[in-house]
Amino acid sequence: MNRAALAADSKQWQTAEQLYEAVLSSQSKTLGKSHPSVLNTRNLLAFLSARTGNELESLSQYEELLADEMQILGPDHPITLMTRQDRTGLLTQMGHYSEALVEYEHLLIDERRVLGDDHPSTLTTASNLAAHLRRVGDFEGARLLDEDILARRRAVLGEDHPDTLATASNLAAHLRRVGDFERARLLDEDILARRRAVLGEDHPDTLATASNLADDLRRLGDFERARLLDEDTLARRRAVLGEDHPDTLATASNLAATYDSAGLSGEATRLYEATLDARERVLGEDHPDILTSRSNLAHAYQAAGRLTEAIRLYEATLDARERVLGEDHPNTLISRSNLAHAYQAAGRLTEAIRLYEATLDAQARVLGEDHPNTLVTRSNLARAYHAEEGNK
Repeated sequence: MNRAALAADSKQWQTAEQLYEAVLSSQSKTLGKSHPSVLNTRNLLAFLSARTGNELESLSQYEELLADEMQILGPDHPITLMTRQDRTGLLTQMGHYSEALVEYEHLLIDERRVLGDDHPSTLTTASNLAAHLRRVGDFEGARLLDEDILARRRAVLGEDHPDTLATASNLAAHLRRVGDFERARLLDEDILARRRAVLGEDHPDTLATASNLADDLRRLGDFERARLLDEDTLARRRAVLGEDHPDTLATASNLAATYDSAGLSGEATRLYEATLDARERVLGEDHPDILTSRSNLAHAYQAAGRLTEAIRLYEATLDARERVLGEDHPNTLISRSNLAHAYQAAGRLTEAIRLYEATLDAQARVLGEDHPNTLVTRSNLARAYHAEEGNK
């Protein structure tokens, strides 16, 4: 077991999988298939199957294991509940969000009843459910759940516990998403101070919080503080992670956004271009981060009045996102809205209106009528209609 655990810890997943298969064969012969140790090893094998890319095999293993645990241990046994949580996490990993959302809702009810509201596993499931609610646009439901989780984790684990701070970070992300940047700033400042004290200046979680706080400050118009924080975070990530690490490149992109917001279009464009070049070199042509970089660069071109280049890049980004992510993915819908806005800026109102209308229909269906992105597109479409009337 120790050799298998060592292999798993070092991410040598295939080696670990082979070792656990041998362990399972031996355990099954000596202990019997119903022994808790055998059930635990089967759970680990299902986990490793997913890590080696065999997600369908992993799902089948979890489902067979869950059926046996239901019969041997009962539906309310903590081990059975944990396997349900693991299986639902795999559904999320596979992109089966609707099924995972329903299962997390049912699992949370059962864990609250069996384990209690404050049990760590219950709070983990609640946190996962909140993430799925955000994914489907139920931001209010996610906020209420995150606030409850945060209060419970503060009471049970303490203000500085990593899980408490992770929940606080989730809540701050929600506040940013709904435009409450001042409350997000206050929360992120507290998280950053605690993570610096507990984890150190260069810990990945500390740097992630610093990046989030810079985003809050940028959105609040405090460009100087945002710039200083982004520059410090970028320097630290370059030193700790290297120039081409995805987190380093994400920070470079954030700093470019700060320059862009502050009206420093030249600096923003140069940094966006450098970040895009690095991402294309490191990640490959159609990686989501590359598509984000292209969209950001297109926005910088548009802000600098380089509409022809912006439109060309927006069109290429939309085409790639439709191909890679699908027609109705939220990022695809953002690309469609961005392109419509660029068409409008270029005076191509007919094309802009047609694209806004299609985007609005999709956003209302996928995100909901009251989602912030839906409201922005509706407002942009109204302005395009008004401009078209003015041209008649």
